[in-house]
Amino acid sequence: MTDVFHSVHIRTGSLSRLNRRTLVGEELFRGSLITGTSNDANPSGQKSVYQKNSSVVIVGFGSFAAENVRSAVEGGAKSITIVCRRVKTPWVRAMGYLAAIHNTRLKNAFVPSDLDSVWDDFMSSQEDFFAACNGARELFQHSVIDYEGRKHFSMQSGANSDVLYAALHYGVLKIVVGEVTSLASGAVNVLTKDGTHLEIPADVVAQCLGFTCDTRLLDGIPLVNGFFGYDGRLTHNINLDHFERDLMLGPRARVPLPPLISYGILSDVVDALTLQAVLDMNVYRAFANRSINEMYRETLFAQEMDYKQGVLIMYRIFTSGLSPVVRELMAQFYSRHESYLKKLNIDTFHAFCKKEWDEQVKALSEGTGKPRIEYPWQPPKPLPKQSASLACYQSIYTVASWTTGVRFALELSKLGCMQGILRAIM
Repeated sequence: MTDVFHSVHIRTGSLSRLNRRTLVGEELFRGSLITGTSNDANPSGQKSVYQKNSSVVIVGFGSFAAENVRSAVEGGAKSITIVCRRVKTPWVRAMGYLAAIHNTRLKNAFVPSDLDSVWDDFMSSQEDFFAACNGARELFQHSVIDYEGRKHFSMQSGANSDVLYAALHYGVLKIVVGEVTSLASGAVNVLTKDGTHLEIPADVVAQCLGFTCDTRLLDGIPLVNGFFGYDGRLTHNINLDHFERDLMLGPRARVPLPPLISYGILSDVVDALTLQAVLDMNVYRAFANRSINEMYRETLFAQEMDYKQGVLIMYRIFTSGLSPVVRELMAQFYSRHESYLKKLNIDTFHAFCKKEWDEQVKALSEGTGKPRIEYPWQPPKPLPKQSASLACYQSIYTVASWTTGVRFALELSKLGCMQGILRAIM
């Protein structure tokens, strides 16, 4: 039986096929060899593979790796070694929180001249950890970029962790840039980037190499705007959570909006445009016509998409002047912001992170004999609520797109007098 559908919408992300390498000497290794997923590291009804005084080697340096560092610390591991091809800077949890708050506060899109202070708070949260944790600044300083007189952040993965910095400070965590060449009975053999051969003791080896998305269903099908094809009748979010390349974030970056656009928010953006395409095909065609010239040719195929292109497409939707789509997205962002402030204000979030930090640092301090360090992040003053109503933001956007030819209110930053008016209103 064959069914005919008007449209197809795929929402699988990149969680299709777990990446795993077959390592030379696996049959000789007497410890636990796992993939780093929660089912492997913490089997249901069984003890975690991360036991007290164990030696752990983690292959890879993405979100999976950061989570396994946390699990290993909580299990009481005496040594943790990350083996990776390049060092990636994990966000501290404060950065993720501030990003979630600020990228859903609509005023930040209309009054971009105020974003410098937002970015100062964002970058200082990372600097707090650099200053407090030995070795962090030297290892991760490459992620801070000076551009046009302002500090910017090079986002290399979605890894988010505080305990990784604590483990680094206490010397429990070491990071080796290189490749695993083979396994022995109780060790991992590594060839470092500078050609040195290392034998690293290991009771547990966790391969944290992420996922590969199976794009065969869409391979070779050109999509008019990355996620959208056939006049919006074919859409997907494949690889939306995948980092193929670094993304520079900051007040002078190509996308100057607040730092982190989450996977959930990006999916909402894709869904909002998809819905409008279904309801009114002319809305989608207008978006495609206005933004197609800005797209690089290689981003027209699903297999070439990643998080960075998702952020750029999100920005193009907001700068398209398509009021029906943007008004819906504004409603979603406004609701998210109100929910964040109500359910998890900054003092509550800080207290939660500090409590968890103190517990982890206590264990690390007792295990190494080194003094405890206080939770590094000093939160900024209470975050302001959105003073204007949702209807106000939506109306200003609609009027701007109708009357001035301005593609988005961000362009109003070129008009100093208009910035003052918008700041007073909002």
